[in-house]
Formats: sequence, C-alpha cells, structure tokens
Amino acid sequence: MSGGEFAEKHYRLVDSRRAREALSYSWGFLVFEEPPESVHLARLLVGDSRPLVVVGDEVSRSFSQYYRWDVAVVDFRSRRVALEWSPAYPSAALECENPPSSISGSCVRALRRALAMWEKEGRVMVVVRGEEDLLSLPAILLCPDGGWVVYGNWRGFLSLIPCTPLFRGIARRLLLEFFKEAESPH
Repeated sequence: MSGGEFAEKHYRLVDSRRAREALSYSWGFLVFEEPPESVHLARLLVGDSRPLVVVGDEVSRSFSQYYRWDVAVVDFRSRRVALEWSPAYPSAALECENPPSSISGSCVRALRRALAMWEKEGRVMVVVRGEEDLLSLPAILLCPDGGWVVYGNWRGFLSLIPCTPLFRGIARRLLLEFFKEAESPH
C-alpha cells in the first residue's frame, strides 16, 4: 500500500484491543524529556533534514516555539479538550475532515498536497476538523526519504520517525493489519 493506493479511500480502525495496543506501541526514536529539552534533543536527531512533519497540537506548539517545522497537522485540541495557541505563521493552510478512529481520503490528500507545497510555499499547516491522532501513519508513508515525522505519544513523550523504507514498511503493515476500508462519511 503506497500513498497513492489509499488516497481516495476512507479507512476505519478495527475496533479491537490488539489494534489499540499495536498503535500505542512506541517506535522510532523516543524522547522522554519535557519541552523545551525534548525539542532540543529532537533537533540533535533531525538536524537539517527536511521536511519535518509534526503531528499534533502539543508537538506543533513546542516545535513552533523552540525549533521549526515544515508541515504541521493540528486540530486545535489536546486530549480532546480545546487548545488555544498561536502557531508559527504558516505560509499556507489546508483543511480536511477526519472522524475519530479514521484516516480519511480528505486528510491524505491534504497531507500529500502539503508535502508537495512546503518547499516552495514555506510552512504548510493541515487543519483537521475531527481528530488528527492517526494521521502520523499516512504522513510517514507520504514523507520523502530524508524527512522526519514527529508526534506525541499520549503517555507524554515524543516519537521521532525517520522517513525511510524501513519505517514506511512498519506504517504500511499497521495500516494493512489494523484498518479496514469503510464508506466515507462525506
């Protein structure tokens, strides 16, 4: 499954304990420090690599404040509570809808477009109506070699995923095993 193969489809998380356990498993490089130290450690790993994709409001806020990002995926909520913050000014903003426990074709298209735009446009923010939690998986699949995807684990630490064939293979496996094609809500 490549980015093109699931772009127009809507996928729903299989509702099982095994699926939730697998998706909450930590992978990539893990940083257990609080901001700003977590961002400084991430900066050592990421260096000048581009693009840097941050998924989630807390991560986006911390990277806006202490480092940088090229693509940010946010829903202006943290742990299902509205979160007010001022993001680093994006050059462009795209919107998509993503229901809970889903990966929508709408958001995959927005991610693909953001990753195509950032180099010419500068920072591109993808604003999600719904939940952005699971969008790190398509971000990893769509991110070109040399980039990074960073997201916050609900337990309070950062997961930094280098965009390599190995990690795209892991993301692909998770999508194939724990998601099923569903009818789009739109």
